[in-house]
Amino acid sequence: MKDRHKLPEKIALLISSFVLFIFTSEVILGLMGFNYYPVDIKVNIPEKDRVFRLNMTSGYYEIAKEKLSTYMGDLTYTFAYQKFKEVKDLGTYRIFILGGSSVWNLANDPYYNEYANEKFKFFYPNKELEIVFAGGGSHGTSTLYPILQEILEYKPDLIVLYSGHNEFLNFAEGKFYLEHRGIIDEINEKLEKFRIYQFLSKIIIPIKNSLNTGNRDMEIIDPSEWVGALNETHKQIVYENYRLNIEDMIRMAKNKNVNFVLSTVSYNHMSPPVSPHLVEDALKKLNTKKPEDVFGESAINFSREQIEEILNIITNQGNMEELNEYKLGLKYYEKGQFEKAREHFEKGLLLEDFPHRANSISNGVIRELAKEYNVPLADIEIAVLNATEHSITTYEYFDDHCHLNRRGNEILLDTFLKTIKEKKLVE
Repeated sequence: MKDRHKLPEKIALLISSFVLFIFTSEVILGLMGFNYYPVDIKVNIPEKDRVFRLNMTSGYYEIAKEKLSTYMGDLTYTFAYQKFKEVKDLGTYRIFILGGSSVWNLANDPYYNEYANEKFKFFYPNKELEIVFAGGGSHGTSTLYPILQEILEYKPDLIVLYSGHNEFLNFAEGKFYLEHRGIIDEINEKLEKFRIYQFLSKIIIPIKNSLNTGNRDMEIIDPSEWVGALNETHKQIVYENYRLNIEDMIRMAKNKNVNFVLSTVSYNHMSPPVSPHLVEDALKKLNTKKPEDVFGESAINFSREQIEEILNIITNQGNMEELNEYKLGLKYYEKGQFEKAREHFEKGLLLEDFPHRANSISNGVIRELAKEYNVPLADIEIAVLNATEHSITTYEYFDDHCHLNRRGNEILLDTFLKTIKEKKLVE
C-alpha cells in the first residue's frame, strides 16, 4: 500500500528525467553543431526523369530535349533552355534558382542572366557567377522536390527556392500524400524535430523514414474528386503539403552541405482574385488584351469604369465572395485609405476557390520555415511592396496576376544577391 502511494511520484520522476534528458541532449548536440536532418534521397534517378543531360561533345549539362518548352497552339512542357559546365571552373559560384513559370521567365530572357552576372561581379570581382534558372511552367513544390534531388548532384554552391503560385495546380497530389500517412509517419514527423532523435536515427538505429519514401511515387488521386470550390479543410491540406515539401528540400540541401535560400513570393493585388482565364476572357469582350490598360500601374491611371465592366462579366457566372472583398479594396484604394484597401485585397485572395497565386498564408509558411531551420530568407514580397507607392502591388511591377515584369524581376534578382552578400554565402 505504501509503494502504491508513491507510484505517482515515481511516474512524475520518470517523466521529468526523460524531459531533462531530451533538453540536455538538445543543448549538447546544438553546441556541437549537429545539423543532421533525416530524409531519403534517391541516388539513381532514371534518365527519363532527369531535367538535365550531359552533352558529351560540348561538356555542358543541358535541359533534356523532351523537357524543353514547346509551342503547339499552347505552351506545353516546361523548361526554357539552360546549360552549365560539367566541370565547374575554379572560382565559379554556381547558383540554381528553382521554381515555376516565374523562374521560367527568367530563363527565357538572356537579359536576366546578364543582369545577375553584372550585379554579382560588383559584389565579388574575383568570382564568376554561373546561374541556372531551373523553372518549370506550372511547377509547384511537389514537382520541384524530385528535381532538387537531381540538382544536388551538380555541385551547386547555392540553391534558391522561389515557389508558391502553383500549389493548387497539384492539389490532388497533396491530398493523396497527406491522407495516406500512417500513424508512424506522423509520429516520426514530430520526433524528428529533436536532435537526439536524429542522432540516434543516424548513429545507433538507422530507421528508414517512411514519411519521405514511397508516398510520392504512388499513383496520385484523381483531381475530379475535388470538383467545385475547395473548402477550408482542402486548402489546409494543400498548405500543409507545401510546408512538408519545403521542409524536405531544406533537409536535403543541409545533408549535402549546400547553402539554401528560401524566398517569399510576390503577387499582384490589383489583379482580381479569380482565375486569370476569366479576366482574360473579360478583357477580350472589352476588345483589349492589355490588362494594364484597365487596371493601370497606379491609383492615378486605372480605369474604375472598365474594371466594373470586367467584374460584372465575371460575376454573371456566379456569386463570388472574393470579388466583394476586391470591390471593397478598390473603394478604399480610391479614397487613399491604402492600408484598408490592402486588407480587403488580401482577404479576397484567401477566399478564392482555387488560389492561382501565392498569398499571406503561403508566404507565412516560408517565413516560419526560414526561422525554424535557420536558413536565409530573401523577402521578395516585402522588397516589391517597398518599391511601390502605397505598399499595394499593381501592374507597375507585374505582367499579370503573379508574374513580375522586367522592373519586378530586377528587384527579385537584386534581393537574391543582396541576401547572398548579407548572409556571407560566398567564401
